[in-house]
Amino acid sequence: LHIPEPNQSFFTQKSRLSSKYVLVARYSHSISDYRLLESKIQPVFLFESQGPMQDFVMGVNYVRPGFNIGSFFRREQNSLLTFSELIFLAGLDINLNSDMLSSIRFNYSADFFLSSNKAKGNLSHEVSLIFHLPSIHAKRSPCRMFF
Repeated sequence: LHIPEPNQSFFTQKSRLSSKYVLVARYSHSISDYRLLESKIQPVFLFESQGPMQDFVMGVNYVRPGFNIGSFFRREQNSLLTFSELIFLAGLDINLNSDMLSSIRFNYSADFFLSSNKAKGNLSHEVSLIFHLPSIHAKRSPCRMFF
C-alpha cells in the first residue's frame, strides 16, 4: 500500500504518482505423508492497482523443505478472463541458522507471453534473493553470546 502521491516532476509543473494498492491472498494446505515430507500446496492470488493500471496474478505453489515450484497466470490489461502471461517459478532455500540470518532463498522465474502479437522477446527471466531473518520471539540462551 503506497498512499502518498509524491510529485515526480523535475520541473515546476506538478506530476503526481498515483497511489498503489496491493492485495495478496495465499492459503497453505498440508499434503504430507510418508512420501511427501512436510509438503504444502499454496493457491496464490495477487491484485495490484495504481492509477489506470491493474494487475491480477493467480496460481499455485508446491512447497517442501528447501524447495518450491509454482505456476501462475497473469491477466491481460482491461480484460477480465484473458490471460497474457504464464509464469513458472522454482526456488531453493539454504538454511544458515545464524544469529543474523536464518535462511536465504534463491528464486528463478520465467514469464512466457501468450499473446500472438509479440513476435520477438516472448520470454523474460527474473532472479530473486530473499533473506529470512531470525524470529525475535525465538528463545535464545543468555550464555550463547559469551560462548
